Formats: sequence, C-alpha cells, structure tokens
Amino acid sequence: MTEQIDNSAGSTPPTPVTPEPSIPEVVEPAAPVMDWLPTMLDFLARLIEAAAWPGALVITALIFRKEIRDIAGNLRSLKWGDKEAILKAWKR
Repeated sequence: MTEQIDNSAGSTPPTPVTPEPSIPEVVEPAAPVMDWLPTMLDFLARLIEAAAWPGALVITALIFRKEIRDIAGNLRSLKWGDKEAILKAWKR
C-alpha cells in the first residue's frame, strides 16, 4: 500500500516551477516558394515540342517561296483518288 503524505499543515509552500526557456520551433512554409516553376517549365517544353514541326514547315516555305510559287503557277489540275480539281491560271 502507498502511504500519502499531507504537506498542507505547517510546511512551507512549494516553490513555483519556472519553465525552462524553449527553443522556438522553425515553421516550414505550407508550400515551397517556387512551386510554379516545374509546372511552367513543363508547359514551355510541351509548347516548344508542339510548335517544332509547324515552325519548321513555315520556315522551309519562307526559304523556298520562289520555287513553291513557280511550281504552283504551273499546276493545271490536281487528282486524288477519284477526285479531280482543275485550276485556273494565276496572274502575277
């Protein structure tokens, strides 16, 4: 059996316990500061990837525009399967 000691009668009051100074906790931000950067880089990579072939086609057409104009000027008709288109002569 545990014996209980009564300190209330005639003894000095207990000294208050002062808490030890605590080290402040480092609070991490909820989200990284630059969490948009990987998303933006991924978007730019996909945009460049999607625009590569159309861009190459436009640049090639600009480089060879005189030759394309000469070839297109000589066309009289186009055939595709059972379809046919007859073209009028272009005036320059």
